[in-house]
Amino acid sequence: MNAFSPAFGNFVKKVTISLVASGVLLFAAMRQSPAHRAEPVVSGPGLSVLTLNMAKQTGMQKILGEFRASPALANADILLLQEVKQDDGARQCAAEQLAAGLGLHVAYSPATTGITDQGLAILSRYPLRDVRVQPLKRFDLRYRSRTRIALAATADSPWGPVRIFNAHLDTRLNIADRLAQLQSVVQAQGEFHGPTIVGGDFNSNWFYWLDHVVPLPGRSQARGVENYMVSNGFRTALPENETTFDYLGMHLDWIWLRGLESQAYRVYPLEFSDHHAVWTRVVFPSA
Repeated sequence: MNAFSPAFGNFVKKVTISLVASGVLLFAAMRQSPAHRAEPVVSGPGLSVLTLNMAKQTGMQKILGEFRASPALANADILLLQEVKQDDGARQCAAEQLAAGLGLHVAYSPATTGITDQGLAILSRYPLRDVRVQPLKRFDLRYRSRTRIALAATADSPWGPVRIFNAHLDTRLNIADRLAQLQSVVQAQGEFHGPTIVGGDFNSNWFYWLDHVVPLPGRSQARGVENYMVSNGFRTALPENETTFDYLGMHLDWIWLRGLESQAYRVYPLEFSDHHAVWTRVVFPSA
């Protein structure tokens, strides 16, 4: 049916709240505190790339403090940020403020629906050009539906141009729909014949979504995402079984490479976000 009756809507709401509450109680203990491991050792020409869901945070003192506490984060060359928020009355969004604090170039787009806490941004140590906002396939999620976007830009690195795609996919999708939403990004990157980075929050969760509303126990969608991207010529910067979101040990956040190779990677838990920052050092095979 195309619409829920009030009674069915209340039932769905109660089931969803019950499942989510149970998940929080069962897995809250899995939430990790920031790790204090030695920084990765890398060498040779290349770029360090970071993807992070900012969780709508705008407290720049706290954000910059956590970045500067980890040299790998503070010195990243390319940053892909999701859930970028711009506070009411603020002249700049959180990504623009972070770029100013780290001395980076920035490309930013708010959500197409005008939502001010769901923007995307690409930060770069090198100039950005050919910035493009691309709507992704829209799904009727029954509530809180929106047109998701991908943000693309080309960074002119010392080793040549690199095309970058930053995407944030819907949460309440099953794997076939998730790949359909990702397909337009994969098709768009085919227009660029050079090193390419595709990353962001793909929301590849553990649930099977009944009618895009009720989460049922399922299997991780990460394997399906990995198979799809590999079949389209990409390599993952970190394994499919890596955890980037502690609850249920989910792998939601990704960095995919074409024409580049991952030399090292690390996942950084942060206090200000419920997602971990995913960092990788990439090299140009011919460099």
